[in-house]
Amino acid sequence: MMLRAHIWIILITLLTGCATLPEQGVVLREKNYSLTEIRGAIVSISGEPRRISENQREIYSQFFTRRKDPKFDPQKSKERLYALFSVLGDRRPYDIRIEVIVERRRGEAYEHHTYDDQIAKKIAVELKTRLNQGRDGRSVIDEFRPF
Repeated sequence: MMLRAHIWIILITLLTGCATLPEQGVVLREKNYSLTEIRGAIVSISGEPRRISENQREIYSQFFTRRKDPKFDPQKSKERLYALFSVLGDRRPYDIRIEVIVERRRGEAYEHHTYDDQIAKKIAVELKTRLNQGRDGRSVIDEFRPF
């Protein structure tokens, strides 16, 4: 009886340890662009970043709404969204993860509510387009740096 209980505990531990949470957002896989090109494309889409991580691999966009509202005030609205761009990998080609986080107001503070993968997909398509435009518009000779 005791052996059976130990086997069940080990089995449950293994099964729960192997379970992973589903990945949020959208991932653009194996993009062979420099970090400067990727950051430039992100800034051209989302505007000046609200925050950039110390290693400059995570870029937080300004707050926005689901609808284009010219009177939007991120400090007073009931709901606000922001995009988190994460450059993954230590060298080319990089993966780029785009997550759109939805925050809801609770009293005076905002707290994480959910993710919006539909908006993340739209941003990913736009980012892919901007990256391709940047690559087409540059001169190979002008970008060559011997050192």
